[in-house]
Amino acid sequence: MKTKYLPLLLILISLLFTNPSIAQSNKLVIEKMKIPDHQSMKVYSNEKYNSPAISPGEEIFNTEYDYMCNNAIGPLIDLVDLDGDGSLDPIMTQMQRLSFHPNRSQQFAYNAFGLVNHFNAFDPTNGTSGSSTYGWGSIQLCVGGNWDGNALLFANSNGQSWHSRIDLTNLVPITPYPTTSFPGSPSFVYLQSGRIIVNSFTLIYYSSIDYGETFDSLFMFGDGDPNFIPYPAEIPIFKSDDDTVIASVGGFEGCFPTGNPDGLYWYGSTDAGNTWYGFPIGYGSGINPEYGQIINRDYAPYFTNFAQINYNVSNDGVTHVVANGYGQGVLPGTSDTVNVFPILYWNSNHQNWIAITDPSTEGPTDGFGNYVAGGSTVRLYSGNAIGQAYPSVATSADGQFVFAAWQGFEYTGAVGSSEWNIYPGDGSPNSGPIYYTDLYYAFSNDYGVTWADPSILKGDADVMEQFPYLARRIEFDGNVALVHYIYQEDAIPGCSIFNGQIAGQNSSSDDTRWMYDYWFNTPPSVEDNISLSEFTLEQNYPNPFNPSTKISWQSAVGSWQTLKVYDILGNEVATLVNEYRPAGKYEIEFDSHSGLSGIKELPSGVYFYQLLVSALQSKDGKAGNLVQTRKMVLLK
Repeated sequence: MKTKYLPLLLILISLLFTNPSIAQSNKLVIEKMKIPDHQSMKVYSNEKYNSPAISPGEEIFNTEYDYMCNNAIGPLIDLVDLDGDGSLDPIMTQMQRLSFHPNRSQQFAYNAFGLVNHFNAFDPTNGTSGSSTYGWGSIQLCVGGNWDGNALLFANSNGQSWHSRIDLTNLVPITPYPTTSFPGSPSFVYLQSGRIIVNSFTLIYYSSIDYGETFDSLFMFGDGDPNFIPYPAEIPIFKSDDDTVIASVGGFEGCFPTGNPDGLYWYGSTDAGNTWYGFPIGYGSGINPEYGQIINRDYAPYFTNFAQINYNVSNDGVTHVVANGYGQGVLPGTSDTVNVFPILYWNSNHQNWIAITDPSTEGPTDGFGNYVAGGSTVRLYSGNAIGQAYPSVATSADGQFVFAAWQGFEYTGAVGSSEWNIYPGDGSPNSGPIYYTDLYYAFSNDYGVTWADPSILKGDADVMEQFPYLARRIEFDGNVALVHYIYQEDAIPGCSIFNGQIAGQNSSSDDTRWMYDYWFNTPPSVEDNISLSEFTLEQNYPNPFNPSTKISWQSAVGSWQTLKVYDILGNEVATLVNEYRPAGKYEIEFDSHSGLSGIKELPSGVYFYQLLVSALQSKDGKAGNLVQTRKMVLLK
């Protein structure tokens, strides 16, 4: 491994793990991002996770590590047909740490064959890296080259990047584990030629052309641009499916020598990695932020702390970026300058920043006395998740359909016009109030030019749903979209990993869990603030099934109820229920051979059943609709 960047690397690592202080102005709150102590053990709670509503998500595994990343992280979920049923299955990775096993492990997980399973993807002994602790991983399905059809993972251990390969036929790590490493927490792309290009917070790109046996340092992020100053940051690397475009985007402090010093910067290649260049895509500053960058808001993002960037490259060569737009501005319909918390979208085609969140959710207060932070108020947000935070973006292969998800405030009533739901604290020495969060989404069907109004993606009451992360590719045929994603449910709201640095973050719990779910076709939307807990669509049983399965659901109020079954292309294959039903629990059998299916015999494959509840009364007396969709597998 070449080491020509080692002196600068040591400086960058030193800067990255220096904890910045919290600075405030008289008018606006400018919070500085904190770097957690990743390995410290905290006070554990004996409370067990007990969601008041049944979540349609599927648990991947439990952890007490209630954090995902500081600013950005590489791909955590990819898609491949594991069980041969003709549909794509998610393969996933995330960190796990439990109170009785304090070393972090990087888990490989999958959802196929009708089950969710996971195992340690890296050497669990102190052999390969000199440690059994791994974390901050990313995953990709290998297409082409000698590793075609395997999954490749990179993770950090002892400040070094290590990799592991998963046999997707036998679903086991391929041993012996590789022994090659280089500094940093990695993100990578595997090209169809078998070449691997890696980047990390060291800002150095590495390349392997011998399938991970050796890695050579190439250049630093921003090389060739005298108007860019390197600063440590997490900068994942993404590519188009054909390997033509390779891109990284980072949020940096003090990176520009003229004008506003902070900002976001794109760096990449449009010729399969042969030549590289970069350019700014946003300018920021906590002292004098820059207005005029967001075309649909009078906002000035700080574009450095809490940038929390996620991005994607579609096959038309366009880079799609989402970011935490924390900054200052004038909310629509007002005249005072306040802190604002939108989620922003940008792509390399139109190069405009667009706020895709609802303006009523972008302010510093709910209007009922609760503030994000600042003044005489308490700090109600968890860890670095200030305001609406941690966005993720996915696209169809051609870039037409763009889907973004993020975590935002959980409201006690109507979104944007009721009080935030506040967890009061757990009574531990680190106890403090934290606002619950829900997951939200918005989508564009015209290459990111216009966006639908945001909706709730996941919103169980009194549950801390956070850190949504989307599979980078959406299954899309022009009518039907299928989006796979993971997220975390924090059993005790707050970020315990920051205890000792930030007051009031509450305890950790082994009952925190990573979850998998999907969004299909039409949004599982909430209209007029109808509570998701007022009706529940259960997972069919058995699943997979042959020839029949039972579908159960319940509604707390009387309503017109429609239950339909669709195939993987969105074609309706059966209407099981279409009538008014009083409040109650219901069960119906779906037969793949005849009768209810209306088809003589359905082939093996993935199907979706969708429940539409109409004219359901909301808390404020209005009526609306709710939709929930689940997946089932017919396996003959």
